[in-house]
Amino acid sequence: MQFVDLSHRLHDGMAVFPGDEAFSLLPSRTLEQHHYSAWHLSSGMHVATHLDVPRHLLSDPRNIADFPLERFLLPGMVLDCRDQDPILINESDLAGFMPGMALLLYTGWDIHFGEPLYFDKHPELSAVSVAKILALRPGLVGVDLPSPDRSPFSAHKRLLREDILILENLRGLGQLLGCTGFRLAAFPLNLEAEASLVRAVALID
Repeated sequence: MQFVDLSHRLHDGMAVFPGDEAFSLLPSRTLEQHHYSAWHLSSGMHVATHLDVPRHLLSDPRNIADFPLERFLLPGMVLDCRDQDPILINESDLAGFMPGMALLLYTGWDIHFGEPLYFDKHPELSAVSVAKILALRPGLVGVDLPSPDRSPFSAHKRLLREDILILENLRGLGQLLGCTGFRLAAFPLNLEAEASLVRAVALID
């Protein structure tokens, strides 16, 4: 089995969505002073590669810890959406897609991660494409973008209202183009929260 890491590495001072709290990852104990090492993490839930559940934008009492683990291990399909803004969904490219699968949209925008334009100029899903995704009934939609849309986040709300989870800030989806047999693993922390940082990995049989 081959493992493909689809997650951004977390480091102190990394870029976060405009307006979010800063990400901090710093040593709090050192071997020299305390005879052991330890690090302190301070972060919001929407940093780097992370999952949104409906509570993020809707009146929904469920925390991410309330979702069954099988929601985070799914067969996946990658759709090539490079050089598109807005992003268009072509059903002819989705032969074999089944309800409940993970639909991953490859735009190539992850090459700009850490740059100001990553958050300001990213492509968005068109309303027509959102409707097509809803008709496909995926269990999860993943993007190599900070968000599939912008304020007022109508795409977010439409997907989450149908219990379709949203996986953001993926990287390296181009490695999966043409791969017809992989599973996506994106397990969140067991948090009573509206989202979670994840280590997203493609498992290729």
